[in-house]
Amino acid sequence: MANGWNAQRFRVVGSGYTLFSYAGSKLKFCETIQDQPPAPVAPPEPVQPLDERHPIEIAFPRAAGAGTLVLTIKEEWDKEIWRQLPGYKNGQINDIVDLFDRSVRNGKVFCTKLIVPPPGHKPRAVIYHGCVVVDADLGEQVAINAMTVNKTITVMYTHTTRKGG
Repeated sequence: MANGWNAQRFRVVGSGYTLFSYAGSKLKFCETIQDQPPAPVAPPEPVQPLDERHPIEIAFPRAAGAGTLVLTIKEEWDKEIWRQLPGYKNGQINDIVDLFDRSVRNGKVFCTKLIVPPPGHKPRAVIYHGCVVVDADLGEQVAINAMTVNKTITVMYTHTTRKGG
C-alpha cells in the first residue's frame, strides 16, 4: 500500500495548489475563479435535404467567442479589490465608466492559472490571452452577521494556451 502525497490521484484545489496571476502579479485573497470558456460563435446545424432520411453532414463553426473569468476576492480594509491588479493600483475609480477607461488604457494582458501539485505529479498551467477587466463589484451588502466582504471582478479573454498535463 502506497503512502504519501504521490498516492493521492485527485486534484485538491485549495491549500496552495492552485495559483492565479493577473499580468504576472499574484492575486491576494482570491477565493474563487469561475472560468466560462469560449463557446462556438454559432450552434451546429444538421444539413438534411428533404429526400434524405438522415443528415448528410453536420455544419459547425470553426471559431469561438470570448471566455469569461469571474474572480471572487476578499476585500481589505484600506483598498478596493481592483487595486491589486497592475495598472489599477493608482488613480481614482468612482464608477464602472472609470473602470472601463482604465481597462482601455491598460490594454490586453495575460492571466495564468498555475496548478502546482505535490511531489510525484506534474504541474500544469492555463494561460488566458487578451484579458481585459470588464466589470467589478462596486456595490455591497452590509449585514450584522457578516465577518468579511467578498467582491467580484469580471475579466474577459480571447483564448487560452494549456501547458503540461
